[in-house]
Amino acid sequence: MAIPSTMVWEANASGASGNGGGFDSAGSGTDRSQSTTAYVEIEQSAVVGSIQATTTNFKFTLGYTVTSADVGNVVYFSGSGAGGLGTVGHYHITSISGSDTWVLDRSCGTSGGVPTGSMGGAKSHPSDLITTTTPIVAGNQIYCKGAFNISASTVTLPAIANVRVSGYTTTRNDGSRPTWTTTANSVTQVTVNSGSATGWLFQDIIFDGDGGTRTTSRGVNMAAGVCSFTNCRFRRFNNNAITSTLVGYYTNCEFLDCTSNTVFQGNSGNNNLVGCRFAGNTVLCYSGTNASRNTILNCLFHDNTGTTTDGIQSAHAGAYFNITNCTIDGCGRHGINLSTVASIGQIVNCLLTNNGVSTAGYGISTTATNPPIFVFNCAFQGNTTGETTGLDASRVSGSTSLSGDPYIDRSSDDYRLDSTTGEGAACKGTGYPAQLNGFDTYINRGSFGTQSGGGASTRTYAWVGG
Repeated sequence: MAIPSTMVWEANASGASGNGGGFDSAGSGTDRSQSTTAYVEIEQSAVVGSIQATTTNFKFTLGYTVTSADVGNVVYFSGSGAGGLGTVGHYHITSISGSDTWVLDRSCGTSGGVPTGSMGGAKSHPSDLITTTTPIVAGNQIYCKGAFNISASTVTLPAIANVRVSGYTTTRNDGSRPTWTTTANSVTQVTVNSGSATGWLFQDIIFDGDGGTRTTSRGVNMAAGVCSFTNCRFRRFNNNAITSTLVGYYTNCEFLDCTSNTVFQGNSGNNNLVGCRFAGNTVLCYSGTNASRNTILNCLFHDNTGTTTDGIQSAHAGAYFNITNCTIDGCGRHGINLSTVASIGQIVNCLLTNNGVSTAGYGISTTATNPPIFVFNCAFQGNTTGETTGLDASRVSGSTSLSGDPYIDRSSDDYRLDSTTGEGAACKGTGYPAQLNGFDTYINRGSFGTQSGGGASTRTYAWVGG
C-alpha cells in the first residue's frame, strides 16, 4: 500500500514542516491536518511508541490513547529515538488495533524502532509538499491557506501527474486569492521541468514578484509537463511572469504591473489563454515565438504603456495564432504586432481601440510580406496611426470602423459595450458566426458577451479584484 489518491494535504505559514499535513478524504476519522499544531507529538519522552514486528504497526506504550478518529490522518516520522530505527516519511493511518496501535499503509522501519514524529497539523509551506521527494501521489489535493514567501525554496513540481493546488484565506474553496511573494533575487516561484508532471492545476493564488525589486525574479517556468492555472494573478515581476515551452492552460488569470522583459513568453509550447486580463504593464504583454501554438480567447488587454509595448507580438514564421473575441485597448504601441516574419493564423471578432498611446501604433501591424494571417470581423477605433498596416485587402474582411469609444467607462476599467449607435451598439450581436445550427448566437465583438436575446452586456469571464 501507499499514500492514497484521495489524500488531501494542507500548508499554512503558521504550521510546521514536521507536521503530518494530510488527511484521506475517504477516511472515516477526523481531519487533524487543518490545525497549525500537531495533534500528537511523538517525542519518545512524554509520548512513547515503537514499531511492531509487522513493521506496519506502531504501538503506543505511554502518553496517547488511540481512537478511530485517527484513521485517515498522516503521521510524519522525522527521525529515530535512541532505542532503534525508523524510516523518515509520511504514513497514512489506515486502521487501528485496540486502543494503542496504529496500522499504517506500509512499513515504517525496523521492528522495535522508536521514531520521533507528529500526527496532524498543517505543513509550513507548499515546498514541504511540492518537491522532487514529495509524499504526494497522483490525484492528491493540496490546500494552501494564507500568504507564503518564496525565496530559495522554489516550488518544483515532481514527476507526478494530476495534482490540484488551491489557495484560500478563510475556508477551503472560498475563491479568495492569497499571495505568494518572491523574497530573494533570481528566484522562479514555480518550476515545471518533468515530462511526467502532467495534469497539474494551480487555482486561486496571487504570484507576486515583490514590486519588481527582485532582480530576474520570475513567476513560472514551464520546460516540460502540462500545467493549468485558474483564477490566478501574476504581478510585478522583474523577469517573465510566465516562460513556457510546454502545454499550458490559463483561465480567468491576470497579468499585471510587470516592468521588465515580456510578461508572458510563449516559446515553443502550446499556450491556451481564456478570459485572461493584461493590464498596467510597461513591457510587451504576450509573445509567441519559435514553433509555439497560441490560442487567446476572450482576453482583455488594457492600459499597457511604453514605446515598445504591444498587446500581442510575434516575429516567428513557425508561430501559430488563434486570437478570437479579445478586447485590446490602450497599448503603448500596437494592439497586435506580427513583425518581420509571417506568423500563421487568424484574428476574429476582436475589438482593437486606442492603441499607440506612447508612440505611433496600429490596431494590427505587420512588416512581413504576404503574411498568412487572416483578420475577420474585427472592429477598430482610435488607434493613433490606423487600423491595420501590412495586410493586403484579401486578408482583412468584415471590419467595422467605430465612430467613437465603444465602452461603458474605460476610465474605470469597465470595458463592457455601451449602447451608443456606431460605438458599442455596433459590436453587440455582430460577432461571427451569427447563427449556429440555425439558432442566433448573439456573439459580440470583443471579450464581453451579451445575454441571450441581445439584452444587457455581461462579462464572458469573471476575474475579480483583490
